[in-house]
Amino acid sequence: MLLSNRLVRWGNVLFRYRGYQGIPLLLVLLWRWERLAGTIPVLERTGIAITVAGLLLRGATVGFVPEGTSGRNTKRQIAKVLNTTGTYSIVRNPLYVANYLLVLGVSLVAADTAIILFNSLIFAAVYIPIILAEEDFLSARFGETYREYASRVNCFFARTSSFRSFTAPEGGFNLPVTLKREHDTVMTTTASLLAVRSLLEYRASGTAHLSLGWNLVGIAVTTFWVVVKILKKTGKISPMRQALSPE
Repeated sequence: MLLSNRLVRWGNVLFRYRGYQGIPLLLVLLWRWERLAGTIPVLERTGIAITVAGLLLRGATVGFVPEGTSGRNTKRQIAKVLNTTGTYSIVRNPLYVANYLLVLGVSLVAADTAIILFNSLIFAAVYIPIILAEEDFLSARFGETYREYASRVNCFFARTSSFRSFTAPEGGFNLPVTLKREHDTVMTTTASLLAVRSLLEYRASGTAHLSLGWNLVGIAVTTFWVVVKILKKTGKISPMRQALSPE
């Protein structure tokens, strides 16, 4: 079997389990935690800013896409339509770019070069095969339309020209869809930041007590998460918009 085919096959396997990517990242953190020297304010602020940017990019992507695309499906690839507007007019995989920003942001807060490096390598090892598998699926599904799109929009690192040729998405921003699909990401990301910050505090002072600001962030995000869960459970968040017909 060709190496490219092996990578595609492996990518389809990783696609089904991509929601567990936090586990190896946590293992890297536990491996390095005794070597952590404490917080570095400039890295902490930079990491938080990058993390927030990642969450905003996910929200800006999810809020405009039709149902049946860019979802959390794990069993198989799904694409009723080809997304080429909004963030997809800048880069072909905006959600994965956002995911890396989350990984990078949390890693920077840890202020450890090895954690940043290993988490980046793990991310690449997981997502490169996934992207290859998705490209194989989309190329077969949409043919020349996808190949033309891929020829002018980069896979992961945006071209300067892509920003100039940004195409506004059709329809308005769908807040209910974003809340339904992203509240777990906001919660897990915040929990990761709080965990890293607690470990750093423990290394520095022998206690895991967090500052008032961090505690308030934790309370606010947890409250947000619980409220969205209740609204979702009771059906008070409106259904997702209908997907556009691929024809």
